[in-house]
This record gives sequence, structure tokens and C-alpha cells, in this order.
Amino acid sequence: MEKQDVYLEACLRAIEKKLGWGDSSDWTGTDFQQLSDRIYEATKVMLSASTLKRVWGRVKHDGKPATSTLDTLAAFLGYENWRSFVVAQQQAAPMEPPAKLGRKKRLLRWGLVIVALVSIGFATYYRGGKEDGGGDNEVGTVATASPDDYRFSSEPVTRGIPNSVIFTYDASRARIDSVFIQQSWDPMRQEQVAKDGHKHTSVYYEPGFYIAKLLVGQQVVKEHPLLIPSNGWLGMINRAPRPIYLKPADYLHPDHMGATTVAIEANQVSLTPDPPMVKYYNVGNFEPVSIADFSFSARVRNDYAAGNNAC
Repeated sequence: MEKQDVYLEACLRAIEKKLGWGDSSDWTGTDFQQLSDRIYEATKVMLSASTLKRVWGRVKHDGKPATSTLDTLAAFLGYENWRSFVVAQQQAAPMEPPAKLGRKKRLLRWGLVIVALVSIGFATYYRGGKEDGGGDNEVGTVATASPDDYRFSSEPVTRGIPNSVIFTYDASRARIDSVFIQQSWDPMRQEQVAKDGHKHTSVYYEPGFYIAKLLVGQQVVKEHPLLIPSNGWLGMINRAPRPIYLKPADYLHPDHMGATTVAIEANQVSLTPDPPMVKYYNVGNFEPVSIADFSFSARVRNDYAAGNNAC
């Protein structure tokens, strides 16, 4: 097996562990579509379900994954890119062909693994015993949380953006007061809520597919998918903490879609030295369609070459 194949296998196993969906050989087409959605949600890069099936070997394909695909998979695991993932693997366990490992080296490696496992087990036992005998310890208490102890659901107030979502939750059985609702993967979109409360309203400024989360401490105890639709096409200028929404006439044209410099500057947004990112959405306005029957193509043109936008 080539080195890249070994690292790719490690990457796929890490993703499977992160998802907790069981053996990937049992995944369905829907599972791969959900994984595609999660990857896009976390990285803003779209890997289609068919691409993921090829990477996982569920569809026969003789080629190697593209570098951009590997970078996206690594980013989903929290790495900067594929190279940083590989470097981390090399530092954690430098690869050597098994045949070249001497007997003493193999025994030493296994010995270190056993010692590490025993140490972890002892530390866990000690920590658990200490917490059982004393007051609440947030880390230990959160680790014993059961998803069956909690309730979590959501309901968008309207169709369109921005959209207020009413979350209904029950975290009264939590043994600590640190209860949070997180809009999606981004911890910056996390708000603390009252442990004994039951309603919380959160505003979503961009449409899309999200995984809303209920956390106790740092542990996700409940999560569910949440679709925030747009009311047809939506154009926005990316700006923190809230985007600027464009009028349809500013970006919808008979033969193309795009915002002019005049429309952007009319919203008091400077184009220099760094032009803003303009996003276009159309979410939740189409009938479901099979991946096998779907295709999409587009032509992109950049006609603004001033400042840092020259390419």
C-alpha cells in the first residue's frame, strides 16, 4: 500500500469516528449525502455524494482523489489542509514498513501502547472516584450525560432571511448550569441558555442546511438538522456581524447574475483595498431530485481587476 493510501485510510477512519455512524460499508446513499452537507457546512466546500462514494471505495474508480478533495477532507477534521494532516500523522506515528521493524522494536512499541492505555485507565478511574466522592466537577459530570435526558427541537418563524428560529429544549436534568445552544458547527454561534428554561430564539442571517446543537458543558447531547430556506434568489454582501442584503434588481439580470460596483458602493461598502465577498443563495425552493439525475454548470467571470481582486 502506498503512503498516500495509508494516510487516506487514516483520514477516512477519523471521519467515520467523528460521525459515529457505524461501519461505512453499511452507509446508504442518504448517509453520503448527509456527509456531503456536513462537509459543506464545516468547510464551505462542496464534495458531492458521488465523489465521497468514490473516495470511500463504494464506486469503482481507478484514479486518485484530487488534492482539493484531500484538503477538504482534512479541513473537515480540523486541519489546515491535507499536508498538515499528513504531517500530524507522521509526528504521531512515523510510518515504517512492518517487515523492517525488528522484534525488539515491535515489542517496545506494544509495550508503550500498553503502558499508555493502563495510564489512561488509571487516570480515568482516579478522576471518576474523586468526582463521585466530592462536589460537581464539570468535566466528569458532562461525560456521564445521556442524550435520553434531554429534549431539543426547533421551528423557523418565517420563510426568508434573516430568520428567527425558536428552539424548544429541556436540559433540566443537567447536573451543571453550563447549557448552550449552538446554531451549527461554528462555536462563535453559540449562546448560553438557562438550564431550567425551555424556549430560546436565535437569528440566522444566511440560508442553508445547518446542524443545530444542544450542549452541556462542551458535550453535544442533542443535535438535529435545520433547513433555513431563502425566499427565491438572495444576494448578500458578506460583512460581520451581519451581512448586507442586496435588492434583487442589484444582482438579478436577464442573462446573468452579479452585483455591480455601483450597487456595492451604494451600500457604503468600500471595494479597496480588499473587495468584499458577495454570496448568492437559492435554498429550499426546488423539488427533491436524485443525485444521479442532477447536474449543474456555471460560467464565472471577474470583470473587476482593481486592488487585491486582480487575477
